[in-house]
Amino acid sequence: MIKYKKSVVLSFLFCIQSVSAQTLDNTVISIAANDSDYLLSSKLNKKGPYNYLVDKFKEKTSAAFKLIYFPPARSAKLLANKQIDCLMPANINQVEQPEQHVASIAFNYARAYVFTKNNRPVIQSFAALDGKILATRRGYHYGGISFGSSIKSVQTNTIKQSILMLEKERIDAFIAYSPDILGTLKDFNSIDFHYDKSFVIHQQAEQIVCQKTQQNKQFIKELNQAITELKSSGELDLILKQTNF
Repeated sequence: MIKYKKSVVLSFLFCIQSVSAQTLDNTVISIAANDSDYLLSSKLNKKGPYNYLVDKFKEKTSAAFKLIYFPPARSAKLLANKQIDCLMPANINQVEQPEQHVASIAFNYARAYVFTKNNRPVIQSFAALDGKILATRRGYHYGGISFGSSIKSVQTNTIKQSILMLEKERIDAFIAYSPDILGTLKDFNSIDFHYDKSFVIHQQAEQIVCQKTQQNKQFIKELNQAITELKSSGELDLILKQTNF
């Protein structure tokens, strides 16, 4: 029999209840946030640039909205099942039935790189992955790229898990997005891996994607105006400065 800690069960139930409460209240837009330390985090001591960007959105839009934090795979399912209004960060080309959704203009860009240990050759092409054990992150997409049968792909739940597997040489390489990986690196005293900045597996716009309802379309319209103003004033660059990789 599997036993669960009471705190874990209560936390899970709270998340489900929060989703239900938010979706029942049509005046409050619910946004499933991909919880990522030092980028967009539910932890007060690990807030990042996207947290501050959300604060700016609250100042510049009239809509009432609330972030509810989930792992990426869970967030995507909530949006697909219409249990949540919006998803952040996201890309409209990566959600199910994009024609039924509406997205903000890009507030940043995410780029996926391949990381290997410093004592191994840096990966500079897809051909260099042949015969390798490659870790990808569960719930993430890489532009529809499918890896050939010569590459053994394994999934991990977090970037930290991928790094630890690389250190123990259980994998040869892992794929991670920047800026996501930046927060994870803050928890490591030293880094024993490298990557080729010119070899980008996939690049995509970071957006807020919502179900296509009248309320959400108006919300996205206001978000676009806010993002445009933040870009013009230079505030967006200042907020995102720490995500440069």
